[in-house]
Amino acid sequence: MTFMKNKPLLVMGTSLVLAMAVKTAIAQEEGSELEAVIVTGSLIRQANDLTSPVPLTVVTPEALENVGVLEITQAFRELPEFANGFSTETNIGGGGLQGLDMRYLGLQRTLVLVNGRRMSGFSDAVGNQGTPVDIGMIPQSLIGGIEVVRDGAGPTYGSDAVSGVVNFLLDERFEGFSATARYGMSARGEGGSLALASKMGFGNERGHIVIGADYMKKKPIWADTREFRRNPITEVGVAEVIRSFSEVTPAGRIYGFQDPPGPAGRPLLACYPLDGGANVFSGDVADCPTFNANAAHVNVMNTGNTIRDVGALGHYDITDNITFKGQFFYTNRYNDAPIGGYSLTTYNAFGLYPAGFNIPATSSANPFGQDIGVRWLTLPAGRNDQLTDVSQLWSNFGFEGRIAGRWDWDVMLSNSRTYSDQIYTAYPISSKIRNLFIPELCELDVECSRVGAFGNLDEFFAGGAAMSEAQANYGWFDEMVTTVYSVQQLTGTISGPIVTLPAGELMAALGYEYKRTTGQQSVDPITPTLDSARTVLLPWDGAYSTREGYAEIQVPLLKDLPGAKSLDLNAQVRYTSFDAAGTVLDDSTTWKVGMSYAVNDSFRFRASYGTSFRAPTPFDLYRGGGVSQDIATDPCRLDGIRAGNPVVDANCIAAGSPNGPPLTGNTLLRRSGGSPGLQPEKGKSYTIGAVLTPTFFENFTATVDYYNVKLTDGIRLTNLSDVLQECYTDPNFSARVANVGDLCYQYDLRNPDGSIGLIAVYGINVNEVSSRGIDFSAGYNFPSLGKVPGSLSVDLRTTRLLSAYDSSAGTPERRGTFNYPNWKGSLNFAWRHDQWSASWSARFIDAMVDTAVSNGNIPTPNVLNYSGTGFYWIHDLNIRWAPETENWGSPSVTLGVNNVLDKDPPFVPGNAGTLTSMFDMLGQYFFLNLGFRF
Repeated sequence: MTFMKNKPLLVMGTSLVLAMAVKTAIAQEEGSELEAVIVTGSLIRQANDLTSPVPLTVVTPEALENVGVLEITQAFRELPEFANGFSTETNIGGGGLQGLDMRYLGLQRTLVLVNGRRMSGFSDAVGNQGTPVDIGMIPQSLIGGIEVVRDGAGPTYGSDAVSGVVNFLLDERFEGFSATARYGMSARGEGGSLALASKMGFGNERGHIVIGADYMKKKPIWADTREFRRNPITEVGVAEVIRSFSEVTPAGRIYGFQDPPGPAGRPLLACYPLDGGANVFSGDVADCPTFNANAAHVNVMNTGNTIRDVGALGHYDITDNITFKGQFFYTNRYNDAPIGGYSLTTYNAFGLYPAGFNIPATSSANPFGQDIGVRWLTLPAGRNDQLTDVSQLWSNFGFEGRIAGRWDWDVMLSNSRTYSDQIYTAYPISSKIRNLFIPELCELDVECSRVGAFGNLDEFFAGGAAMSEAQANYGWFDEMVTTVYSVQQLTGTISGPIVTLPAGELMAALGYEYKRTTGQQSVDPITPTLDSARTVLLPWDGAYSTREGYAEIQVPLLKDLPGAKSLDLNAQVRYTSFDAAGTVLDDSTTWKVGMSYAVNDSFRFRASYGTSFRAPTPFDLYRGGGVSQDIATDPCRLDGIRAGNPVVDANCIAAGSPNGPPLTGNTLLRRSGGSPGLQPEKGKSYTIGAVLTPTFFENFTATVDYYNVKLTDGIRLTNLSDVLQECYTDPNFSARVANVGDLCYQYDLRNPDGSIGLIAVYGINVNEVSSRGIDFSAGYNFPSLGKVPGSLSVDLRTTRLLSAYDSSAGTPERRGTFNYPNWKGSLNFAWRHDQWSASWSARFIDAMVDTAVSNGNIPTPNVLNYSGTGFYWIHDLNIRWAPETENWGSPSVTLGVNNVLDKDPPFVPGNAGTLTSMFDMLGQYFFLNLGFRF
């Protein structure tokens, strides 16, 4: 047991003995001399990224080739600072989104850029992930490298750079022609993927153009192809386990509809097999087929998608000091995610009917002699699929140049627009379903009477619940949601030396930025009504703009002195002013100070401290949200907290409910939507680190960085019941309900009978989220292996999570629990010899505790001795042949296999069977890459 607990330390120690080097595929903080360029996190040109006061990781194009699967997020799987680098599952709930979550602070708090410019965000219809950037929309053929700043960089880029920055650098200088083809498939023969890419670059001494195009297609993997998803264990008890037998989906069950509700008051009367047949219920519920709306054979473990893109990059030197630059790409992605069948239960809340509805004993469709309710998986009407068709157009045009041979400037206009159509198929319309179950009501509806009701329900379900196409089209609909986000950004910067100091030139940069961010959502006619039994969504449209000023200086303090090879100070500041109609957004000032100190050529220390912010998105501020019937107690009921509380009584009278609302029921109409009273989230971060490149031990590199990121005023939704009570017990109720920035805003709106009207659940700035830990990397390059030909480099990367805190979580400190491992990292070996190379990667993740065990929801001890997941290893291998030939240009062949040992993911109770966001679910996966370059 002690050995298992200390496995991460053993890995680190063993790797250090091996003297690791930076792997060729992902080169971090290389020390070679570079042309002065803009390094992500600064607007001042630098000759070497080692001088940066913040930790920086560089991902090369070779890393993309070695991934083997199409999701570009997998290029980050060996970087432990990212929370989602292991799973190969496309996010079903997020509409196929591929996002990056750095430091476990959420996708929306990692800023993603393309050539230093913003992309518009993407969200599914209900904003499951907020509005982060979908990096899957960036053309892979045009990516020339990726820079990752593992620290907040708020002053450099403004909003969203709370946990870090990922900057995708486009390959603007490519020359010649290249074409690549990649094919992959799991060892089980499914999940096939195909990627085709090509690009060409040409020009002369004054200009250059690069054109690229990609086509990628991935087939889905159905959930029933994996044992852990086919019949997952959903509950673990003291002496037994409960499985969800996903292959069984009953046609229907019929219950007596009696009061009071509950098992004793709702007896089971009949149940039927999936394909029809007589009622099989004989008095024992065990006779009935298991009911599972998430049956494995009607949903997928890994979604299918198709991506097409085209892009062009170009520049032209108008004069020796003025250059025109133009860049654009267009991407379309289609994602098909079967997500199960609709579980219709007429005796629970259902669309227009908060308490459900019954089929009365008097109905001609009811042969049971009493009021009944139905439970039914509505697969005869169609499977529930989430279809996402999203496109993005990104462009960046402008001019750059140099003044007096010293000052660099640029003026750029960028535009990004994301347009998505999402269709959720085969969801019921509550009133029409009621009509189909009750022929007497169907006759009163002209459309229903034309298609006909189901008729005798015993015969209907015994016949396999078969219905006509007309009945299906009448009672079910496809929810259609169109969402558009856009970002227009005009920037101007100038940078260069101001004065020469004894230690070098003092550099400065000034910048101005105008940015307009818009969002809108439209829906089909049924979706905005309570008749929609899926999700009630309301259309919305909103925009805001910002004006921002930016300044940065870099001061060389010491140079070439004993004990001080160099000492540099970097300081940045940005002021942001908001112009957002109907909101109260405060202006924001962020700043940052960093220090880089090289003792000599072998040791360098760095540190930074600064602030950042995340502005509410149009989705946060303006979204129409959804409407639902929710259970909550009205504070103005005469039999509630109002009794004996004069403050509540006075507030209820002021709100227009002097006599209290009707005492029947506790169902309130709730709207969850945008919150115009939101303020920007505020972040603080600091890092302290060291870089070791010892001259006395050539080819060795090591880095260690401590990071601490804390976010205050984080956005989260209010709780309806808690907020109602808080608002009505406050003596300042009248002022708060009139304040658009208060969580009690408009909570005084009442119907004529004194009941609460439409109550809005707002986002509020109350959350505190933080993450701190230690990044470590070390590597060594063996230039010679003795009698073995070639060279070998070994590389370790690991992150030790010291804290992951979220004030809104049931267990605020989440370190060591699911999705927040104490240790995470990768160990990599890369061998090269002439035209051959090979690499072996071992990715690992520490054991994690299931909080369902610690909070008592899963008993301890239990029959499986289960408490969470154990230490997890997964291995990848690839071999590459890339000869230089005179007639064939530069061909290359890469053969690889991910998850070499075909390791299953760790067991976790639930319908997924594991943690889909953390572990590999595809199993052994083979891929072949072919490439040519001329």
